[in-house]
Amino acid sequence: MKCITYVSNVVASKYGSVIPIGLADIFSAARKKNAAAQVTGILSYRGGHYIQVIEGDNEIVDQLFSKIRLDPRHQHVTVLLDFEISQRSLPKWAMKLLESVNKDASFLTFMDRNKRRVCSLDNTQRQLLEIFYDLKGSSLRSKQTYDGKNLMLLAWPDFTAIRLSPTIIELCAQLIKQPYPYNGLLEGQRFGTQQQLDELLNKFDELEILNITDSPKHNIEVNQVGSPTRFYSKMKTFLGLR
Repeated sequence: MKCITYVSNVVASKYGSVIPIGLADIFSAARKKNAAAQVTGILSYRGGHYIQVIEGDNEIVDQLFSKIRLDPRHQHVTVLLDFEISQRSLPKWAMKLLESVNKDASFLTFMDRNKRRVCSLDNTQRQLLEIFYDLKGSSLRSKQTYDGKNLMLLAWPDFTAIRLSPTIIELCAQLIKQPYPYNGLLEGQRFGTQQQLDELLNKFDELEILNITDSPKHNIEVNQVGSPTRFYSKMKTFLGLR
């Protein structure tokens, strides 16, 4: 399954003011079609913009969003979140119409579950989200930073919830035994760019298996995983591939 959250501009206007003339049609059609396709989510309008969250089967959600992009009632569609999920955050409604997302418990829970992703939004995405949601008054106002931190995995990740790759396996092997300095992980870009590394660490954090502590004043001895041949041999044994 996957989730897509987007914001779009309202196209319809009347008497010089942008108003959601097509909102009732969008909501009624979405509720009927989503129920048949087992898609769930919320829809809200404010200040000439729509925000919508849709959850469901990967292919169905992608097809639905492609239709939304072509819908003449939407303009300047901007994706805020697009990610795979193992369970729904909004399972009760084929489509729920919200007057204010800031006052809806289910949407607040959705935001809290995805706070790491929300903190990674760029300025344009954050400005659009702030039309509906008070980022300044929430716990999401600052991005997670790993600079000057020691990191350690409390357990191996569930590889059904995170995509398996040689880079992820090597990173897990590096962090599973003892705390490791974040700056040491950046050296030589073994795990990609800083942004790519942070995205992997954020995934571990979302799975609640990443322990983050302040680096002590003395340096922690940095141990390398070992030769690639020996490392992948051990991982194949661990994963039952040999």
